[in-house]
Amino acid sequence: MPTPEERGRIAALNDDFGQWTHQTGWMGIRWIAAFQNYAGMISIFSAPTKEGAPSGRPTRVRFVAKQIERRANEPDVIGWADSDSCPALMMLVESWEELDAPRTRVTGLRFPYEFPNAVLDGTTWTIWSRSAVQEGNMPATVLQISNAGPIREWSLAARERLSTCWRAEEPPRDF
Repeated sequence: MPTPEERGRIAALNDDFGQWTHQTGWMGIRWIAAFQNYAGMISIFSAPTKEGAPSGRPTRVRFVAKQIERRANEPDVIGWADSDSCPALMMLVESWEELDAPRTRVTGLRFPYEFPNAVLDGTTWTIWSRSAVQEGNMPATVLQISNAGPIREWSLAARERLSTCWRAEEPPRDF
């Protein structure tokens, strides 16, 4: 059982948007186990590179992902991936735009009352993006949090897709 200090260390990932060199992650996934003994985060960064840029363009798109896995009473495990060596990362980033946002349901507004399904335990998943846009192409930050349904399923599939991509070496910072 984790100590209160360990629970705090693990829960700290929930408020983190990830850092890589001089920038903050602009999209990612976080998870925390129900008993706060295990948590993790994947932060994804835009890392354009001059290498292989199309004619007439100064750079080409490239993404870098940093994964932190944190368990009670164990050191953090950090892994790196980039879209050049891991095509699954590019596919994951592209799939982000296909996610349907949850809709708001105000309890009691309609009759008969509709209540969401109750899911008591399980890992809580957070999908976040600081590069979202809303009507009129205005910027927005989106957080989607759940321990069930499409948010959980998409997050599990994303982790599985990237499972063979993680390396101990940090990718080059060609900006």
